[in-house]
Amino acid sequence: MSAIVLALPLAGVATASESQASGDGQYCSWLVGPAPADGGVSPVLANECSDVSPEDAQERMRTAASQGSTAARTALVDVPIMYWYEHTDFNNMGGAKGEFTTIFGSAGPCDGAGYRVEPTYWWKHNLSSIIGGSNCDFARLTNIALNSSQEFGIAGYYARYLGGFHDNVGLTQPHA
Repeated sequence: MSAIVLALPLAGVATASESQASGDGQYCSWLVGPAPADGGVSPVLANECSDVSPEDAQERMRTAASQGSTAARTALVDVPIMYWYEHTDFNNMGGAKGEFTTIFGSAGPCDGAGYRVEPTYWWKHNLSSIIGGSNCDFARLTNIALNSSQEFGIAGYYARYLGGFHDNVGLTQPHA
């Protein structure tokens, strides 16, 4: 994986909140399926973490995906759609040790519909900055209470601070 950690330029299906808890490793990689048409959350097809590196977390996720459901085995796991950072300014421009998760989309790059990814309980309370990848230039963030949402540009440095959604993200919907 060529993780953009600030250079910028499991078998089965579970929701993110069921499949990952805090403390699984500093670096995580999730593989999510496309959002269902009914407005539901994208299924998490594989999810692995590592304290070694983002690349190690991705390799673990690939292994889990290759042993998982048919959807996970046939996924395009090289399509990163979002990078989540625990601290503002993308973990203080790499200067702060913090959690880092790469979200991969199984159906390829973002389109108009995109994906709907529910953060784990820990990420809901600690997500502070986001970078989009693979044509995911925007994201609609919904707060934890699910009663307020806002559109953010997530390409480049635009989502370095999430304002009222800082440590208050109940749902992310990255899209083109």
